[in-house]
Parts: sequence; C-alpha cells; structure tokens
Amino acid sequence: MSYCAPLLLDQNGKILGFFGLHTNQGSIVVIAERGPRFDEFLHLAAELAKADGKKVSVREFKATSLAAVLRTIQSAGVPLREATKYIDDSDPLFEAILTSLRREAPPRL
Repeated sequence: MSYCAPLLLDQNGKILGFFGLHTNQGSIVVIAERGPRFDEFLHLAAELAKADGKKVSVREFKATSLAAVLRTIQSAGVPLREATKYIDDSDPLFEAILTSLRREAPPRL
C-alpha cells in the first residue's frame, strides 16, 4: 500500500512541514491512500496554500497503515506534534474537512 502526506512548501520550494488544518478540534493532518477523494483534498489544499503564497507537495510512503506511516516518519527523526491529530480518509473528520475546503475554495471557471 502507498500512503501520501501533504507537505507545505514556501515560494522557493522549501519544506515548512506537513500541510495541516486548524479546526475546533485542533490541528489535523490528513495522510491517506491516493484516490479521487484524497486527490480532491490535495487540489483544495493547494488552492488554500496558494492564497497564502505557499505550495502543497506530496510525500509518498510505502506502508500498510496510517500508524505505520507515523512510525516511519518518527524513525526518520521528524518529530510529530502531540497537539496534532493525524487521520486518514476513513476518519469521519475527513468528510467534514472536505466539505469545509469546498466552501473556502475559489470558484472554478
């Protein structure tokens, strides 16, 4: 299986960290398998980042679960923020995030 994590980049392509969303439940980072719903999420995330002068990229991980991805990230020496919740696209919050991003996205022409 392959999971993808959205990365937030500055204008020069320097990685700033994971692309996360700030919600009433705290910061949330979505790490999920590539598919139509996650691709829509990435597109909407890129639009949101672009409005802030930033970019979104994707880092792919070969793993069997979200937990395995998080272990891989930690074993590489990248600290995970305790205050951040990491979810995949099966989490009910994912649909709420998509709905919110759809409302915030600029209209397509």
